[in-house]
Amino acid sequence: MHATLTYLHRYKTPWDKINVDVLIEETKKLAKDVKSLNKAVRNYEVYRLLEEALKAMLTSLPLVQVS
Repeated sequence: MHATLTYLHRYKTPWDKINVDVLIEETKKLAKDVKSLNKAVRNYEVYRLLEEALKAMLTSLPLVQVS
């Protein structure tokens, strides 16, 4: 839920107004929080999907910053 809320308010923000540095830092913090969860949750599909989504964000955000 926290991951969704982090990005939800950004959907209405124009691309040129997004502070990518802040968003990258928030994403890194979320990724760190996810990795610190109990290892038992790594068996769940939702964990894997969330981890993949965060990695994708960390890959794509620098591309938004360049343009």
